[in-house]
Amino acid sequence: MLALLLLHGNQLVPQERIIRLLWSQPPLSARANLRSQLSQLRHDLDEAVPGLSNRITVQRSARGGGGGGIRMAIDEREVDLLEVERLVTAAQLNVKQRDSVTESLFQCHRAANLWRGDFGVDLPDTDWFRAKSAAMAELRCVMAETLHTAELTTGHYHHALVGLNTAIAEYPYRDRLWLLLVGGYFLAGQPTKALDSMRSCRSKYREVGLDAPSVLVQLHRPMLDDDRAAVKAILQIL
Repeated sequence: MLALLLLHGNQLVPQERIIRLLWSQPPLSARANLRSQLSQLRHDLDEAVPGLSNRITVQRSARGGGGGGIRMAIDEREVDLLEVERLVTAAQLNVKQRDSVTESLFQCHRAANLWRGDFGVDLPDTDWFRAKSAAMAELRCVMAETLHTAELTTGHYHHALVGLNTAIAEYPYRDRLWLLLVGGYFLAGQPTKALDSMRSCRSKYREVGLDAPSVLVQLHRPMLDDDRAAVKAILQIL
């Protein structure tokens, strides 16, 4: 319930919606369970920080009508996940601007430092939490892509290549990561490793019956022609 209220911070979440989000098949006792869990949550919050439960307000529904729900007041910067989302969104915008790439690096590193383990561990296996977990996995990929794009843009090739190899080990079928790895090796003056990485990508995709990403194939000719400008354009870096 705490995770749900934090991710809906400052919003009045109807009790019926909370029940649907917490249980795939709500038990008959769902409403009673909700009251019990809310009471326990208030106790736990106050035990952690006296008065913290005051952040939670309950709006009672009108007799015979709707409108009731629960709200938790937050500053979004207090919630790591929401702060990561804010930082990555800002970094994506900054990486497209030459004067803001350094700021993008800082934002990505800050976001990465806030990320501790996978999202969703020990949370209910409901449709909403599964969808949120998938969205967070996507956010983590985007964070890595943005960080390594900024690193390549600023010439931090070693850091980018180490990070890209680590990211690809975790997400082996992410086109953008492979593109940055191959292009990064070329820009770092390691064309042999660039071609080796391209072959590794083709082999990895072939294992699951897929062709290599078409955008990756576009790198082959510019690399053979030693055309750094063309490679940077394909990588979408300044």
